[in-house]
Amino acid sequence: MDKIQFSAELVTALQKALADNDDRARDPFIAIQYLAAVIGFMVGREPLPSERKLEVNDELCALMKHVLEDVDGSGQRQTPQAEAFGIWKPGG
Repeated sequence: MDKIQFSAELVTALQKALADNDDRARDPFIAIQYLAAVIGFMVGREPLPSERKLEVNDELCALMKHVLEDVDGSGQRQTPQAEAFGIWKPGG
């Protein structure tokens, strides 16, 4: 996967865009549901075999876990079982 430019400002802008569509998305967990649905929708529409779509989903789940652990500061990451992808740099 390609390198991405990720920041807290981007997350804030995404949540604002979601809340502009549905005021309930001001609640982070409602916004998270929208983002998960968007991911499933976008991957599902790609012209790929279903097996590859599931592989992409697994890779995205691994990225989410990696970011969550970095942000959480748990430092209890285990060696990834899947090939690494993307670049995550925690924001300040």
